[in-house]
Amino acid sequence: MSVKPLLTFDELIEKMKDLGIHFDRVTETEAKDFLSNSNYFFKIGAFRKNFHKDFEGRYNIDFRQLQELARLDMKLRYLLLQYCLDIEHSIKTYLLRLITNDPDEDGYDIVQHIFSTQRNATEFKNAIFSSVRFYDKGKLKFIDGFQKYYEKPPVWVVLEIMTMSKLKPFIVYLSNAKPRNTKLKKMRNGIRYTSMLRNECAHNRPIIFNLRNNNHHISKPIYTNAKRKGFTNEEIQIYKVAQIFALMDLHALVCGDGMRRNRYKDFVVFKQEFQHVEDLFQDNKYISRFQSAINRLVDIYQI
Repeated sequence: MSVKPLLTFDELIEKMKDLGIHFDRVTETEAKDFLSNSNYFFKIGAFRKNFHKDFEGRYNIDFRQLQELARLDMKLRYLLLQYCLDIEHSIKTYLLRLITNDPDEDGYDIVQHIFSTQRNATEFKNAIFSSVRFYDKGKLKFIDGFQKYYEKPPVWVVLEIMTMSKLKPFIVYLSNAKPRNTKLKKMRNGIRYTSMLRNECAHNRPIIFNLRNNNHHISKPIYTNAKRKGFTNEEIQIYKVAQIFALMDLHALVCGDGMRRNRYKDFVVFKQEFQHVEDLFQDNKYISRFQSAINRLVDIYQI
């Protein structure tokens, strides 16, 4: 496998020119300053995937377009991560309340049952305890207070330390046990999309990225619900739009008015910032559809 050499900032500018990225709205000096202080080529270069190449395999985009997409994407990731944290807290609180109020649950058996339904129960449990367990000189140790719960953990400890990605089996179990609970059913439909988006935001993976790729399958409940709320087929077929819609819908379902009001104000600000630079992308139907979906989300979930 060939190894690509580390390029200087001047060489990166020349590489971008070769790719069809020009510097009419931003000078080369400004671009180098941005790359050296605010971003890096691998990440900002990823946003070019939202644009077509010509028959020679080159783009026809300005560095300013990539710069603004990178700036908007960072703001969107930070904003959506706050939505995800609200959802994680609210779902955990709701599940614990359901379990606590059930006289047939002791808080231990439910955990053992859910562990037993996993393909690898030990691996699943270790993943849940990963934030409180570690190895020291080859010996397994725990943060103070957690070792006593490892062998037979109660649900209140498990919910406290687990990540959002491990919540789905608990939601599935309870929705099967309580089939009349429509809230659990809706949680079940949206948690996978929200969990994936949470990981992408937390690990700084681009969101406004490769919007032209619509090869992902969108589940029928998410697709049908989005269409019912006014999304066009072109909008909801953008996978990132489907993810954000599922997140917003779940946030509205499980979070209180105070949380929703605070996040909504921030989402309106993001919408306005996107509108300030929309002229840069008016000829790109994919980015325009994404922006249209953002506007629709603001209208649907206003509070």
